[in-house]
Amino acid sequence: MIKKRNHVTDYWNKRGETYSRSWQSVAKKRLSSLETGLFKNAYKSIITTSNKNPVKVLDIGIAIGRISDVILKYDVSLYCTDISETMIRLCENKYKGNSKVKKFKIHDVRTPLPNTWGKFDIVTAYRVLSYNPVSQLHNQLININKSMNKGGLLIFTFSNKYSSTLLPKIIYRKYRLGYDTSYNEIKKIVKNAGFSECYITGFSRLIDTLYDRCNDKRSADILFGIEKLLGAILGPTLFARLFYITCKK
Repeated sequence: MIKKRNHVTDYWNKRGETYSRSWQSVAKKRLSSLETGLFKNAYKSIITTSNKNPVKVLDIGIAIGRISDVILKYDVSLYCTDISETMIRLCENKYKGNSKVKKFKIHDVRTPLPNTWGKFDIVTAYRVLSYNPVSQLHNQLININKSMNKGGLLIFTFSNKYSSTLLPKIIYRKYRLGYDTSYNEIKKIVKNAGFSECYITGFSRLIDTLYDRCNDKRSADILFGIEKLLGAILGPTLFARLFYITCKK
């Protein structure tokens, strides 16, 4: 377990700010907008049901701040964690002087979050939890659950083992970080961790390289047109590359 943790940490410490290059193409920016749309919906739901002002948010795996950049457009108090010291230091500098950003911590979600941080209304964990085996997902979700207010919303992702990109995963598995699971297994684990109202969707089925190369509006429109057609035929999650899960405590 320690070896795996260090492997993930070392990987992200080395990537550092270069990770931002993964989100520069027109298609990748559009995909990012779809992902962060889940936070926008969660924020509206919390505001409607609780009238909280500001909404207390935890961003697990902040990385370069791609998700936090959107979160900070709203009336929030934001707390941030990442397993990588490089990413934490990067974002400490990036958000220096932003009064909405309260705390940063180098933290592995397999261990409980700081009690001194209190409880959160929304927790985001995009592209983070699947770096650990599926057998550890229940424990990760339990740790998150303990740090959430009743009625709070969690948004996280996990790789789909039946993705249309399964073949390259099989070929390159030993060189790639991360694990995958099935729709039914995700539903079961989420329920057993004490969450309810689990909503699962997906946004992409095609290989990541296509998103990287579609760097103009026309090609991005074609790519997402294909994705939309596949979604209409197959439903929101069948063969999707990632499951996007929103659930309620």
